Amino acid sequence: MSEVIAENLASRAYQWIRRHPVWVAVVLLFVTYFLTRLLYLGRLPIFFDESIFIRWSQKALKEGEYLASLTDGLLPLHRWAMVPFLAVIGDPLTAGRVASVAFGAITTAGILLIGREIGDWKIGVASGFLYVICPFTLWFDRVAMTESLLLTLFVITILLALKAARSLSFWYIPALGLSIGLAMLTKGTAQLLFVIVPFAYLARTPSMKKKRRPLLRWCAIVLPSLVIAYGIFSLLRFSDLFPQIAMRNTVATKTLTEVLKNPFDVFFSNVVTIFSTLVTFMTPVLLVVALLGLILGFIRRWRPAYFLVAWLVLTWLIEALVAKHWMFDTILPRFYLVILPPLLLGAGYACVEAMRAITGWTQISRAMRGVVATAAVISLFALPLINISLVVASPENAVLPQWTRFQYITDWPSGAGIEQIVAFLQEKSADGKITVGSNMPGIGLPTNGLEIYLSDNENLQIITFRPDVKELPEELIDSSRDRPTYLVFNMFSERNVPPGDWPVRPLRKYPKDGSDTMYMWLLEVEPEG
Repeated sequence: MSEVIAENLASRAYQWIRRHPVWVAVVLLFVTYFLTRLLYLGRLPIFFDESIFIRWSQKALKEGEYLASLTDGLLPLHRWAMVPFLAVIGDPLTAGRVASVAFGAITTAGILLIGREIGDWKIGVASGFLYVICPFTLWFDRVAMTESLLLTLFVITILLALKAARSLSFWYIPALGLSIGLAMLTKGTAQLLFVIVPFAYLARTPSMKKKRRPLLRWCAIVLPSLVIAYGIFSLLRFSDLFPQIAMRNTVATKTLTEVLKNPFDVFFSNVVTIFSTLVTFMTPVLLVVALLGLILGFIRRWRPAYFLVAWLVLTWLIEALVAKHWMFDTILPRFYLVILPPLLLGAGYACVEAMRAITGWTQISRAMRGVVATAAVISLFALPLINISLVVASPENAVLPQWTRFQYITDWPSGAGIEQIVAFLQEKSADGKITVGSNMPGIGLPTNGLEIYLSDNENLQIITFRPDVKELPEELIDSSRDRPTYLVFNMFSERNVPPGDWPVRPLRKYPKDGSDTMYMWLLEVEPEG
């Protein structure tokens, strides 16, 4: 009897799957997404900027300092968005990264819906899967960085813009304005939406319902939306710290005057850097398929391809023109993460069209068509799947762009050792009061890395100082006479090591990359005399 029931249930399940392939694909898509994003989430050490952003979110949660990021000219929405996660998840780093996982899930859904809007569910699901297996998107869905939320808002905005452009309904004005405005509160890169959104009109097809003066109607939708967005951003003007935003922008971004005066000083190097990063971080096969999909759509006069190409080219050129090399000798990958969606949608279109061509290839047998389709899938997915496996389980061995490896793994922005040092200090402070020195005043590692875990510890005092000081601060020397005193020293260059004449005893040193070049040091300050 039980065997009959089991067979009946299996038959019903099979029939349901055959009747609802889209829902099955969507479920598999999100199961794969969460597996790749949540497994080994703490394997990568805390990153310099992560420690800053999480600390600002903690201040918003515990101290009501919701505009703390404006002190450094950075916009606040990402820090606000992490607050609920910090409130319910005990480990601050995990909370910040889970927030990015949540934003990435919304982005995945947005990519799927954009694919459906410009084509059908097949393009949407294919593009969604490519988003999930793309190492570039995987990386930023697993770190507590602003770009995760920014990409979410970009995708939502484009989805709304496409729906508005194709329906020409004025009801989309407030939603579109709100979405752009929230992106403007997240990061300055959102200003690209002021250029990209108007081109959504290109996605309209001749078969759509005609309305009188459609281009005029589209302008009447876009312009109020952009005004609403700028109005939302302008709410920050009520803060005395608002001028810091402009100051920060001039450091990282060329002004229009600078672009006109010297347009090509970093343009060509930026163009090449963006391309080489896409080759590495997307994998060459996925990038080629994406570009071929966009070219194919353009040749076939598939209207959405016109918009996707405009999105890709405008983002690429503008980023290359305005991005300054202010801290590093390059434009960093996270600054052009928003270039990924049009590429992935183009790749999704290419995959669907290729499968349609293969299944319609009647000159060969059905079995041979299956072999060809399987070979095509393996060729496309093999490299991304190998690399995302490494990113998840062993990021130090993954294929990464040079500056991503530099920042997150091998050099001074990496927080290797912070987790172990925090555990050590928590154990020592359980027995009584201790003092800890940190060679980073203000924001950054190691100070913020310690603060996000130890700021509520009443038995622990943190004293900060500049990384280039020649003498150990007197406060630490005086403290060592009364209580256990430790020093966390992050190397900011290979020559930046604790001076040999300091009264300190090395306890541990944690390598940034497993070599003997860059370390996070834990030392004990010994009382003199």
